[in-house]
Amino acid sequence: MLIYCRLYNYWKDRNISGPKPILYFGNSLSLLLTAKPYIEMQWYTRYGRLYGLYYMGKRVLTVADPALVKQILVQEFDKFRNRTPESGEHVVANYPKHISTARDGHWKRLRLVMSPTFTPTKLRRLYPLVEECCNEFMAALAGRVSTSSSSGRPTEVDLKQVMADYSMDVIASAAFATKIHPYSQPNHPFVVNANQMFLTNRCKELVAMILPACAANSRLFGDGAGQSSRAYFNQVVGRLISERKKPGEKHNDFLQLIMDAKREEGEGEEAGVDTSGQIRTPDKETTVGRHPTKGKGVSTHVLDNKLSDNEIVGQCIAFIIGGYMSAMATLSHCTYELAVNSDIQDRLVAEISAAFNENTSVIDYDTLCLRLPLLDAV
Repeated sequence: MLIYCRLYNYWKDRNISGPKPILYFGNSLSLLLTAKPYIEMQWYTRYGRLYGLYYMGKRVLTVADPALVKQILVQEFDKFRNRTPESGEHVVANYPKHISTARDGHWKRLRLVMSPTFTPTKLRRLYPLVEECCNEFMAALAGRVSTSSSSGRPTEVDLKQVMADYSMDVIASAAFATKIHPYSQPNHPFVVNANQMFLTNRCKELVAMILPACAANSRLFGDGAGQSSRAYFNQVVGRLISERKKPGEKHNDFLQLIMDAKREEGEGEEAGVDTSGQIRTPDKETTVGRHPTKGKGVSTHVLDNKLSDNEIVGQCIAFIIGGYMSAMATLSHCTYELAVNSDIQDRLVAEISAAFNENTSVIDYDTLCLRLPLLDAV
């Protein structure tokens, strides 16, 4: 009891306010029982831009001050470079790490290799794939509207579902060179396994808070669906990589971009990264990107300038995690806001129609990115 009292006085002793912790749980139960955005907004309103929390026995400082956020994420990034490990992360240790979960030198290596992939010139190659998915989406939506018109009854459209289908179609096409036809095949294995990755097991979350990690992550409390979904994508991407290594097998998609990704000569030499995941400062023992010096007591570390097959799989899984729910939510809310703000919707339609009048077949990449300011704002 004395230990908990001392622990839960940590922020108070430093004149930092925050919600009162509950014995053993700290503030974790509030985050588990209430949607995180709502409870964080309540705390922000009450305690301001800087407040302290307790996740079980772990002290957490929440920062919402722009100047401090910049100091943490930019000026002193070397001290705060790793994300907090996800609960039960080591359970899927056999699955490939992606750039959001990699740590220290491994993260830096991934970033150095992948950065040249995300140039406007290379991303332009994905545009036809997205355009094709958009055309199929519009055709599917038009089909529902025409059915409604013929029956004489209005048809409600579940925005979340249709935008989820569209987002998943784009990801499958752009990242995996796979056509899943989600509007006509909602039970496609790609869609089912992707959705499984986002299921929240509240029981397991509670158990993970209460029990030691070794017990909480046992098979008894299960994470079978999540692991089987990762195994599915591991298999799909592995097969695609093998096929692409054959002569003449080239595609204009995200998978091909990261298979071709290569660290540019000289990048990363200011702070060495070895293959064991350690960040090393440049010295006579280590030269990043060049053959290491050999000698007594000298470590030999060379930064590989391409991704391994396992790392490529990890980045493709990250593409799903980072792009599916976020795109679906953004598109759904955006469409709703346009529906309730008809004046902005009319202005947006006029802007896009003018672009089509100039080029009746398609809106090209440059027009989309540079010549539609209202669309960009929306």
